[in-house]
Amino acid sequence: MLIAMSGLQATGKTHVSAELASRMNAMRIGVPGIESAMVAAGLWRNQATALAACLSAQSVARENLAAGHDVIIDAANYTRASRQLWTDLAEETGVDLLFLITVCSDPAVHHERVRARRNGIPGVSRITWDDVTDRNAHTEMWGTEPRVALDTARPVDFDHVISLVRSFGGESEPMRTAPRYQPARRAAEEPDEEPAEPVSGFALRSS
Repeated sequence: MLIAMSGLQATGKTHVSAELASRMNAMRIGVPGIESAMVAAGLWRNQATALAACLSAQSVARENLAAGHDVIIDAANYTRASRQLWTDLAEETGVDLLFLITVCSDPAVHHERVRARRNGIPGVSRITWDDVTDRNAHTEMWGTEPRVALDTARPVDFDHVISLVRSFGGESEPMRTAPRYQPARRAAEEPDEEPAEPVSGFALRSS
């Protein structure tokens, strides 16, 4: 299956995607790292390099999906256009798709993560809280994409996350962990009419 991360800066996208990739034996592809390599090669950082990084990641993901590997995309995916790349790829390759959105429900925790965050990608400036609020303001509304929100303000139960992810992947017997949750629905088959009840830090996002 194809898992595409989404979320504001310092909400844990990279940590969650890396942990899931390790536990699921999946291929993790980091879009910011690809763009950073382009900048290191002498290209200007702009919309063109951002698009090129996404298209490069899409190409690598396509090859791995074709080889039968699960793929996790580490990227912000805050625009409809960027999300459409992964929707198109999932349709093209015939795999299940899930957007995993990281959120931090505690503003104080989120502020501290931004303040303490160290920049691990060469060529990328250190983020500020103003960057986070600006990204939030420019995040485009979601449509019918299959998605789950993961609250990272508290410790993440990765066994529960994997169980939920696998239920989106169509496995007949997903691993059960307490508390039980309602079966996940694929938005393409059954559009959301009412928001699902949040379960243990998870909530289906309708916007």
